[in-house]
Amino acid sequence: ILSSTLGSIKLQQKNVKNLYLKDALTAIENSSKNIFDDSTKLNESNNDKVSYSEVISRAKSEASLNNEATSQMALGATGCFFGAVGMPIALMLAHSEAGLKKPSSSYYNNLDDDNKKKYKTAYMNEAKKLRRNGVTGTMFGCLGIAFVFTAFLGF
Repeated sequence: ILSSTLGSIKLQQKNVKNLYLKDALTAIENSSKNIFDDSTKLNESNNDKVSYSEVISRAKSEASLNNEATSQMALGATGCFFGAVGMPIALMLAHSEAGLKKPSSSYYNNLDDDNKKKYKTAYMNEAKKLRRNGVTGTMFGCLGIAFVFTAFLGF
């Protein structure tokens, strides 16, 4: 594996189904010895190398890597703290695209326009899903703690 960011790595292909590294490698598959280099332009002439599932998988991986769980927990906790006003505002923010990072990997930059649209759509959907889960999970956790305190301590 040769990458401009990592250098070179040698791996034996034994029981490896898929291997993903951000900005370094597309995939290693058991059935094939083909490894794609992100430095080559993925255009219409060699577009057959890029499958739909690969584009979606890479988009979801980048969204997971760019996920900001700490800020989502802070947003959810702030929403709980401000109660009836804060919770709807936090949920509206969780469902919007405001503040989400845009895809920026070299893999994304080297895709053709059609695949870029697919990648960006999958990336944004996954990023919004992760944000919603982070915010609502924190809210439910805060409400659960409040319920426990109310039930057992009589507040």
